[in-house]
Amino acid sequence: MELGPNNSILANSLPCGVVKCGTDDEGHEAYVARVSKGSELLPASYIPDKKAAWTCYGSGAYWLTEYVEVLVLDDCDIKWVRGEDGSYPPDAIPTGFSDDGEVTYTGRATFRGLLKIGIVHPSEETMFIAHQQRARCIRCYDVLVMTPREPVDR
Repeated sequence: MELGPNNSILANSLPCGVVKCGTDDEGHEAYVARVSKGSELLPASYIPDKKAAWTCYGSGAYWLTEYVEVLVLDDCDIKWVRGEDGSYPPDAIPTGFSDDGEVTYTGRATFRGLLKIGIVHPSEETMFIAHQQRARCIRCYDVLVMTPREPVDR
Protein backbone atom coordinates (compact mmCIF):
# COMPACT_ATOMS: atom_id res chain seq x y z
CA MET A 1 0.00 0.00 0.00
CA GLU A 2 1.42 3.35 -0.99
CA LEU A 3 1.62 6.05 1.66
CA GLY A 4 1.97 9.77 0.97
CA PRO A 5 2.96 12.75 3.12
CA ASN A 6 2.02 12.22 6.77
CA ASN A 7 1.55 8.50 5.96
CA SER A 8 -1.89 9.01 4.40
CA ILE A 9 -3.22 6.35 2.03
CA LEU A 10 -2.79 7.14 -1.68
CA ALA A 11 -3.48 3.82 -3.38
CA ASN A 12 -6.69 3.52 -5.39
CA SER A 13 -6.48 -0.26 -5.65
CA LEU A 14 -5.35 -3.01 -3.34
CA PRO A 15 -2.40 -5.29 -4.08
CA CYS A 16 -2.78 -8.98 -4.85
CA GLY A 17 -2.94 -11.15 -1.74
CA VAL A 18 -5.07 -8.93 0.50
CA VAL A 19 -7.40 -10.76 2.90
CA LYS A 20 -11.10 -9.94 2.67
CA CYS A 21 -12.75 -9.97 6.08
CA GLY A 22 -16.34 -8.82 5.83
CA THR A 23 -17.98 -5.39 5.75
CA ASP A 24 -18.25 -2.15 7.64
CA ASP A 25 -21.52 -0.90 9.19
CA GLU A 26 -22.67 0.39 5.79
CA GLY A 27 -21.92 -2.83 3.90
CA HIS A 28 -18.67 -1.74 2.19
CA GLU A 29 -16.13 -4.54 1.63
CA ALA A 30 -13.43 -4.71 4.30
CA TYR A 31 -9.91 -6.17 4.38
CA VAL A 32 -7.62 -7.23 7.23
CA ALA A 33 -5.37 -4.38 8.30
CA ARG A 34 -3.79 -2.85 11.36
CA VAL A 35 -3.28 0.72 12.48
CA SER A 36 -1.18 2.63 14.94
CA LYS A 37 -3.11 4.73 17.46
CA GLY A 38 -1.58 6.15 20.59
CA SER A 39 1.01 3.65 21.78
CA GLU A 40 -0.93 0.66 20.41
CA LEU A 41 -0.83 -1.32 17.18
CA LEU A 42 -4.40 -2.45 16.52
CA PRO A 43 -6.07 -4.94 14.17
CA ALA A 44 -8.49 -3.05 11.90
CA SER A 45 -10.71 -3.28 8.83
CA TYR A 46 -9.49 -1.36 5.79
CA ILE A 47 -12.36 -0.03 3.65
CA PRO A 48 -11.10 0.85 0.13
CA ASP A 49 -14.26 2.84 -0.69
CA LYS A 50 -13.41 5.18 2.19
CA LYS A 51 -9.60 4.94 1.96
CA ALA A 52 -9.61 4.50 5.72
CA ALA A 53 -9.36 1.84 8.39
CA TRP A 54 -11.98 1.26 11.08
CA THR A 55 -10.94 0.08 14.54
CA CYS A 56 -11.72 0.46 18.20
CA TYR A 57 -9.48 2.10 20.75
CA GLY A 58 -10.42 2.47 24.38
CA SER A 59 -14.22 2.50 24.44
CA GLY A 60 -14.60 4.29 21.08
CA ALA A 61 -14.45 3.42 17.38
CA TYR A 62 -12.37 5.42 14.91
CA TRP A 63 -11.71 5.95 11.20
CA LEU A 64 -7.98 6.32 10.54
CA THR A 65 -6.14 7.24 7.35
CA GLU A 66 -2.60 7.40 8.72
CA TYR A 67 -0.29 4.55 9.76
CA VAL A 68 -2.48 1.93 8.06
CA GLU A 69 -1.02 -1.45 7.03
CA VAL A 70 -3.07 -3.84 4.91
CA LEU A 71 -2.30 -7.56 5.32
CA VAL A 72 -0.91 -9.08 2.11
CA LEU A 73 -0.15 -12.82 2.08
CA ASP A 74 1.93 -14.74 -0.45
CA ASP A 75 2.73 -18.46 -0.42
CA CYS A 76 0.44 -19.19 2.48
CA ASP A 77 -3.17 -19.94 3.29
CA ILE A 78 -5.34 -18.51 6.00
CA LYS A 79 -7.99 -20.05 8.12
CA TRP A 80 -10.18 -18.81 10.93
CA VAL A 81 -10.09 -20.91 14.12
CA ARG A 82 -12.69 -20.72 16.87
CA GLY A 83 -11.83 -18.83 20.05
CA GLU A 84 -13.72 -17.46 23.02
CA ASP A 85 -13.17 -15.33 26.11
CA GLY A 86 -9.78 -14.04 24.93
CA SER A 87 -8.42 -17.43 23.82
CA TYR A 88 -6.49 -17.94 20.59
CA PRO A 89 -4.83 -20.93 18.90
CA PRO A 90 -1.06 -21.38 19.26
CA ASP A 91 -0.51 -20.65 15.54
CA ALA A 92 -2.56 -17.41 15.52
CA ILE A 93 -0.90 -14.45 13.83
CA PRO A 94 0.18 -11.83 16.40
CA THR A 95 -1.10 -8.68 14.68
CA GLY A 96 -0.80 -5.98 17.30
CA PHE A 97 -0.05 -4.97 20.87
CA SER A 98 -1.71 -2.97 23.61
CA ASP A 99 -0.25 0.05 25.38
CA ASP A 100 1.25 -2.25 28.04
CA GLY A 101 2.92 -4.46 25.39
CA GLU A 102 0.45 -7.36 25.47
CA VAL A 103 0.22 -9.14 22.09
CA THR A 104 -3.20 -8.97 20.43
CA TYR A 105 -4.68 -10.97 17.55
CA THR A 106 -7.09 -10.43 14.68
CA GLY A 107 -10.48 -12.01 15.14
CA ARG A 108 -13.82 -11.89 13.36
CA ALA A 109 -17.43 -12.48 14.30
CA THR A 110 -20.89 -11.81 12.99
CA PHE A 111 -22.49 -8.91 14.82
CA ARG A 112 -26.00 -7.74 13.94
CA GLY A 113 -25.81 -9.58 10.63
CA LEU A 114 -22.40 -8.17 9.58
CA LEU A 115 -19.06 -10.00 9.55
CA LYS A 116 -16.70 -7.73 11.51
CA ILE A 117 -12.98 -7.74 12.32
CA GLY A 118 -11.93 -7.26 15.91
CA ILE A 119 -9.09 -7.19 18.40
CA VAL A 120 -8.65 -10.40 20.40
CA HIS A 121 -7.35 -9.15 23.73
CA PRO A 122 -6.33 -12.14 25.90
CA SER A 123 -6.07 -10.37 29.28
CA GLU A 124 -9.45 -8.69 28.77
CA GLU A 125 -10.91 -12.14 27.95
CA THR A 126 -12.81 -10.82 24.94
CA MET A 127 -12.62 -9.58 21.37
CA PHE A 128 -13.45 -5.92 20.74
CA ILE A 129 -15.10 -4.76 17.52
CA ALA A 130 -15.87 -1.26 16.29
CA HIS A 131 -19.58 -0.65 15.78
CA GLN A 132 -21.42 2.69 15.56
CA GLN A 133 -18.66 4.77 17.20
CA ARG A 134 -18.23 2.35 20.12
CA ALA A 135 -16.12 -0.66 21.03
CA ARG A 136 -18.30 -3.72 21.58
CA CYS A 137 -17.28 -6.92 23.40
CA ILE A 138 -17.68 -10.26 21.62
CA ARG A 139 -17.13 -13.45 23.63
CA CYS A 140 -17.16 -16.04 20.78
CA TYR A 141 -15.23 -15.37 17.57
CA ASP A 142 -12.76 -16.80 15.03
CA VAL A 143 -9.03 -16.00 15.12
CA LEU A 144 -6.84 -15.49 12.03
CA VAL A 145 -4.26 -18.25 11.49
CA MET A 146 -1.72 -18.43 8.65
CA THR A 147 -0.36 -21.69 7.26
CA PRO A 148 2.65 -21.70 4.87
CA ARG A 149 2.01 -23.56 1.62
CA GLU A 150 4.04 -26.64 0.80
CA PRO A 151 6.56 -26.09 -2.02
CA VAL A 152 5.37 -27.47 -5.34
CA ASP A 153 7.52 -30.39 -6.57
CA ARG A 154 8.93 -29.76 -10.04
